[in-house]
Amino acid sequence: MGLFNRYVLAVVVGVQCCCVMPLAAADHFYKNKTVSIVVGFTPGGTYDSFARTIARHMGRYIEDEPAVVVQNMPGAGSLTAVRYLDGAAPVDGTVIATFNQTTVTQSILDPTTINIDFRHLAWLGSGSEELRVCFIWHTKGDAQWQDIAQRKEFVVGATSIGTANYMNGMLLKNMFGLHIKQILGYPGKNEQLIAIERGELDGGCSEWASVPDHWFRDKLALPFVSWLPTLPKDAPQDIPYIGNYTRTDDDRKILDLLVSPSSLGNPFVMSQKVPQARLHMMETALAKTLADPAFLKDSEILHLNVMPKSSEEVQHVLAKIYQAATPELIAKTNEMIK
Repeated sequence: MGLFNRYVLAVVVGVQCCCVMPLAAADHFYKNKTVSIVVGFTPGGTYDSFARTIARHMGRYIEDEPAVVVQNMPGAGSLTAVRYLDGAAPVDGTVIATFNQTTVTQSILDPTTINIDFRHLAWLGSGSEELRVCFIWHTKGDAQWQDIAQRKEFVVGATSIGTANYMNGMLLKNMFGLHIKQILGYPGKNEQLIAIERGELDGGCSEWASVPDHWFRDKLALPFVSWLPTLPKDAPQDIPYIGNYTRTDDDRKILDLLVSPSSLGNPFVMSQKVPQARLHMMETALAKTLADPAFLKDSEILHLNVMPKSSEEVQHVLAKIYQAATPELIAKTNEMIK
């Protein structure tokens, strides 16, 4: 072999080594690493329960089986956790966030304040659709819609403006004429549940799975309306859908804009700055976890309503929400919930 040919061969081999070595290193990135699922609320609610149940099983489906832990980061109705992804968090593939899906609508209605386009996050998927119900505590009165509508005051709690609880309360007040009084500032769902038990609140609007199971079973919490037209098997099938009480076409469009994110349920996202190979690995790991028999058994014990959506399905829902949000509809919706 001539000197020139030996030189060319050496260059080709060298280039191949340069290409192969980084890929091999990336394949084992998660060895001895810890993956954090950052929850935008305090411990105890459905988002936290979902994250902790997933964390117990997800590591098995990530190469080299890293530890998976939960980190609670409450604030701004869970937006603090989302902002963390492209803020102080590492963007190497070790941080996942889960948050209140109604912040998607909030970002459309108030883009200047929120300053997040949720289409620009890397969506791994979703664990469930969020069935929300409004209920009254059993000592506070009857649970018929007509009775609630005739009350002089119905006191509920919320974490902050823009959260699902807040949106539900404002719609009940402004669209349907109920005399709702909202008390803001509760750090999370647990604090609201305690306030209901103490009699400080008359009831609440909440995800079905985040309310203690015995509250509904023992008729301590009496649901009077649901925010999804279809109900899961373990829910009473006679809870009326809020859409049944709308009176105009505009009301129905506003309600659809605000309720549609519920189908995103318990979302899991990462920064788009994470390398694509790792995003794909985590997306696959989440999907496998949500189908894992051991995970499903744990979820059943905790009464978590597992209804997975893939990344593609979530992005399809997201695109429809943004497309429907015309300037005219946004203005009308903002007027309804302020």
